[in-house]
Amino acid sequence: MLVLLCLAGAAFYYFRTQSPGSLEPGNALSSATRELLRNLDKPVELHFYVVLDPETVAPSTRAFASRVEGLLEHFEREGVGRISVVRSASEAAAAADGIQPFNIELGKACFLGIAAVSGECRETLPRLSPRWEHALEADLGRAIERVVSTKPLPAAPAAPTAVDPSIVAEVRRILPDPATVPLDQGKQRLRAVAVQEFKEAIAEMEQLVRQAEEQFARAQALGTEAERAAAAKRLDEAQAAQAQRIKEIAARAQSRVEAFEKLKAAAAH
Repeated sequence: MLVLLCLAGAAFYYFRTQSPGSLEPGNALSSATRELLRNLDKPVELHFYVVLDPETVAPSTRAFASRVEGLLEHFEREGVGRISVVRSASEAAAAADGIQPFNIELGKACFLGIAAVSGECRETLPRLSPRWEHALEADLGRAIERVVSTKPLPAAPAAPTAVDPSIVAEVRRILPDPATVPLDQGKQRLRAVAVQEFKEAIAEMEQLVRQAEEQFARAQALGTEAERAAAAKRLDEAQAAQAQRIKEIAARAQSRVEAFEKLKAAAAH
């Protein structure tokens, strides 16, 4: 579940200043995006996560997801073998890639996001929104630009086989006597705690992201090129921080489940 992150460049790419057009199925990509895709020197996978509960997600959001699918097909076509789209409806994979869950309070967690991956480098668009549909082509182009141009972090040393004592302590705090808790019930309780942590993290970060989005919208409409660049950088930083926080919660939740399984196995012997 853990993923390697890339060193994020602070440079502002020109895609934000382009007019990407709508995501209607018949529309072609902007000339800036086509030029980027045709000059890629590395392959890029676009992991498209769509987990939408029909009971809680509005038809307009499902229609938006279909338009995003059309945009990704344009990217794949223009990439001529260097862009491939990987579609997934896995909640676990979405969380591991830093995709932001939503509608948790309504029941089932939903996910709608994209991760651009090249080698060990990864950039995440954690939650796609119809409100920012006009900027999606530019955002995705910039994410692709980053993963092909940044250097990956050095490989982490192999994880120790022993269970992290802090994780065991968290499991025992949630399940005071894990040996007596049935495996399925214990996992369900651990996941419920993780869902609550997701909710709290999203609520905490959402205000910062919303402020950055509003600043970016104002800069796009009225600001100078330097102001647009600064606003775009702030938005990127807020979104990256939110995606990283979600990724860390997902990794920690998985570690708790694995620790619980090991505690159960040890108790059985």
